[in-house]
Amino acid sequence: MVFEDEEEKTRYGSPIKMQENDQWQWSNFTWRNPFILAGTTVGWRIYYSDTNGNINCTDVMNFTIKPSVAYVDNDYNPSTPGWLIDHFDKIQTAIDVVAENGSIYIHNGTYYENIVIDKSINLIGENKDGTIIDGVGTSDTINIAADWINIFGFTVKNSSSGGAGIKFYDAEHCIIGNINASDNEIGIYIYYSSNNSINNVTAINNAYGILLSDSSNYSIVNTIVSNNDYYGIILGSSNYCTITNTTINNNGVGIYLYSSANCTIFNTNANNNEYYGIWLINSANNTIFNTKVSNNHQHGIRLDSSNGNLIYNNYFNNTYNAYDNGNNRWNITKTSGTNIIGGTYLGGNY
Repeated sequence: MVFEDEEEKTRYGSPIKMQENDQWQWSNFTWRNPFILAGTTVGWRIYYSDTNGNINCTDVMNFTIKPSVAYVDNDYNPSTPGWLIDHFDKIQTAIDVVAENGSIYIHNGTYYENIVIDKSINLIGENKDGTIIDGVGTSDTINIAADWINIFGFTVKNSSSGGAGIKFYDAEHCIIGNINASDNEIGIYIYYSSNNSINNVTAINNAYGILLSDSSNYSIVNTIVSNNDYYGIILGSSNYCTITNTTINNNGVGIYLYSSANCTIFNTNANNNEYYGIWLINSANNTIFNTKVSNNHQHGIRLDSSNGNLIYNNYFNNTYNAYDNGNNRWNITKTSGTNIIGGTYLGGNY
């Protein structure tokens, strides 16, 4: 980059200097400057000299500065200041334009879109009851396909048959919070994605509430999963997951673990489900404690071909409280502490 005077050099930054190297490669470099407004087109030209002192340069390479913050409102239009620079009427357009690690703020309204997020951003709705993303029965409503994505404050609904309100694929270190996932085939579907968090989510009126497959190191916290046709929460081949402070009511099966290990369920309610409150198949070394399992129409908890699990300090009140055809522990050594029914010792179940 060449500057006309010292003022320009101060304003736009000094030229980039590189050592002699006959194998230079440019790929996805980042240049930040607070003086340049989003939407500005900047031209670059690379000057270089050879060993004989001959100076050469490339053609001008133009690029447009991306905004680090963008705003979406379905009432925005071409008369809106910042239109198509940092103000948009479509969420996907804002995602495509905003810089990596940027933030997008979405005002209340209903947005009929299928969104793909393929870079690290923060997507923030004004209010989960008023900021609605409707997938119009086509594919997944939100598809998360990158790491370090945070999504807060939406109702996500009306995915296609076989689709999800929110789908993760090969994504890590993401947080989903303050979300209502309703009226989808799958409320939240997590596939081959680990080290993520679901917090303060409501998954209701789906065929499946929350489904994890081949995904580990998850936390599901402060969540309500109810009125889903088949399963509330499924952990399939998913290890080291935690479910806590969660209510799972009025589903076909409340919590279903298959081929999953080292997961923990505690401070949770699994009530009024059509079949089982909690069901484990071929799952080992999981711990369930301080959980209320009541009024499920068949077994409160059922363990099939599952071994090495620890179940203690839970309250059961169901048609059939428990079934276990494996080798599992149903108590711990009597220990001082307040149990689930207010007694002074921890030990078995009640």
